[in-house]
Amino acid sequence: MSSTSTTWTTDTNTKSGTVQVYSSNVSVLKVVADEGENAILDLFADQGDDNADKWRMWVNSADDDLHFSNYTSGTAWTDILTLQDGGNIGIGTDSPSSVLDILSTSTQLRLSYDATDFCTFTVDTNHDITITPSSTGQIKLKPTTDSVDFFQVLDADAGTPIFNVDSTNERVGIGTNNPNAVLHIAAEDTTSVKGLRVQDSTDSATDSNNVLAEFAYSNDTDLDGAFFCRFMEGDGGGGLSAIGGITGNSDATTFVTSSDYRLKEDFKDIVDATGTINQLKLYDFKWKKSGKRKDGVIAHEADAIYPNAVTGKKDAIDLDGKISPQMVDYSKFVPLLLKAIQELSAKVTALENA
Repeated sequence: MSSTSTTWTTDTNTKSGTVQVYSSNVSVLKVVADEGENAILDLFADQGDDNADKWRMWVNSADDDLHFSNYTSGTAWTDILTLQDGGNIGIGTDSPSSVLDILSTSTQLRLSYDATDFCTFTVDTNHDITITPSSTGQIKLKPTTDSVDFFQVLDADAGTPIFNVDSTNERVGIGTNNPNAVLHIAAEDTTSVKGLRVQDSTDSATDSNNVLAEFAYSNDTDLDGAFFCRFMEGDGGGGLSAIGGITGNSDATTFVTSSDYRLKEDFKDIVDATGTINQLKLYDFKWKKSGKRKDGVIAHEADAIYPNAVTGKKDAIDLDGKISPQMVDYSKFVPLLLKAIQELSAKVTALENA
């Protein structure tokens, strides 16, 4: 140890001026406290000692934790940073209960790439966690008042729920704060946004090994009419009723649609089914994209004769300016075919009895 233009006073262990601590290879300053006492190193920014520039680094003899403190309000030392001997770090608390424990009455945590790109994390008295990026938007994790096992991600500007997790009931809600299924998606009330889309964006060629969605009952060897998928319709008052679905058993899959008599009225006979079928023009055609040949009708022609089997409008386009194709459900022709068979059977019977 060397000193410059000063003299040591051994009774007070103080000096003024510049002190250099060194050896030929390493610099060491060792502070050793008496048994049961704290090891303390005080740092003062200026000689005036105005209490705003006092800092202390000290080791607590009771728990061997390392503390960095400053002298606040001119009355007491306050721990700013604590490093526990077990590895936990506390900011604003001298007893961190996790690897990183931050205690503050303002912004809790800020992560920055530079002065303009950052993200802050804030916790308020309602236990809401708000995540605010520097660019735009805001996300809030909000536990409910009755259970800490439920939290929401909110659009902080509108206050509407975006994503909800109910860990008590093991449910996830997207667009709803009251999920009543393991995964409950409430789509936006708009025609421009889809409720759910599953897309394989990497395969340039697909085969039977490509599966975008799979519905499986893993333990039941015979489904006995269980639904893989069920289609529901609203009643205008918030209730839902089934209108169709995909069901099956161990032998086959069945596509079903509602046909309960309690849902129908004003029953009339089908007139001249054979004549209607004869008006339908059938083609052997080739698809432009695949080049494969198929048999069938043209949607807008069938729509003019039997609109029950056709959806969409001729020459319609979607919001992206692409073709919004008319579609045909060939199963809707089945009642017409059955009636035509009955008509033809009646004619055959009449001829046989003539």
